[in-house]
Amino acid sequence: MAFEVEIDLYEYFGISFESSAKEIKKAYKIKAKELHPDKNKGDPQAKEKFQKLKEYHDILLDPARKVRHMEKEAAARREEANRMAEKNRIAERIRKDWEASREAAACAARREHLDTVKAASRTSDGHVIVSVKWKNKHGSLLYNREFLYTCLREFGTVLNVIVGKKCSAVAEFASRLEAENAIKAASVGLVGHMENPLKVSWPLGPAPHDESGADPAPASTKHPRPPSPTTYQPSDNISFETFESDVLEKMARFG
Repeated sequence: MAFEVEIDLYEYFGISFESSAKEIKKAYKIKAKELHPDKNKGDPQAKEKFQKLKEYHDILLDPARKVRHMEKEAAARREEANRMAEKNRIAERIRKDWEASREAAACAARREHLDTVKAASRTSDGHVIVSVKWKNKHGSLLYNREFLYTCLREFGTVLNVIVGKKCSAVAEFASRLEAENAIKAASVGLVGHMENPLKVSWPLGPAPHDESGADPAPASTKHPRPPSPTTYQPSDNISFETFESDVLEKMARFG
């Protein structure tokens, strides 16, 4: 039965492939002194190691066995190279899959954000939210919840008004057309007190365009009405911007 070698013999002896027979024998003698059983009595495998040393020496001095060993070494190196190439290929595929998944998640997050922005100015049952602001000057004390209702009802059905701090409020109209009319009138100073007119606008930019030109469908009976304004009274330790954002978020969830 042929003796199987699982190591690099040149590395084992500390020589190169071009080493002569004389250099191989010299390296063998040095290794033999190191592994001789008499010097390694505490090693139960000392005799086996010394026997393998003799076999390794014979292989390097036998041209035919040396060629077979070199072929085996070359095959092992090719196998290792192929294994590493496959490992790198799998790692690259995992990296690309991860990047694609991350990009898909980012795209989904962007789409969700855009959908949220578009929906923020409209509640699920077709009602429309607008932002109302006025300057902190003469006449500003008039703008309580009741007076804001009165000013905005000129343009349609006002379902809700929530007054915050810093001369701001949010209001809910029954339809987009009513909200647009209020915004247009406010743009030329025709809403509220003449000396301190209201500024009415979409809270997050222009409202979604309705290509049909028709108002949104009426509220479905299965959708709950927005909560009472008292549900959203701001606390003293938060800014109205935070309060207003919270209101819009909560209103957008109904339906």
